[in-house]
Amino acid sequence: LYLQFNQDTTMALESFKKCIARDVDFDSEGRDLFRAQFAKAYFNIGMIHDKNGAHQPALKHYKLCMDACEADPKKQLCKSATFKKAASNYAVCQEKLNQRAEAMLTLESLKTAFGNEVRLFNNIGII
Repeated sequence: LYLQFNQDTTMALESFKKCIARDVDFDSEGRDLFRAQFAKAYFNIGMIHDKNGAHQPALKHYKLCMDACEADPKKQLCKSATFKKAASNYAVCQEKLNQRAEAMLTLESLKTAFGNEVRLFNNIGII
């Protein structure tokens, strides 16, 4: 919501970076406790870079978000909206970076995992 209503992306980016910097401060139990927040911060950083046309850094941060979700020992974050949005945006960024084949592979693998997810079909149509 912050990014929708506030155009101060510099301040937002600084805040999200402070959040993910804490990831290294925690032991594994702390990381597990805050993993969803770290994943959201990576996603939001990706969104800011994407919005600013910096597609390579956006791609990197969407991937870090996905990695954080996949590292969830309970595997619940892989089913989350954050993971789905990050993976979908990851594929769209691949397309923006002229990596169409990779983008389609990403979306196809997500279609296998998530079935009839509306966002996936929409992005397949976009690409």
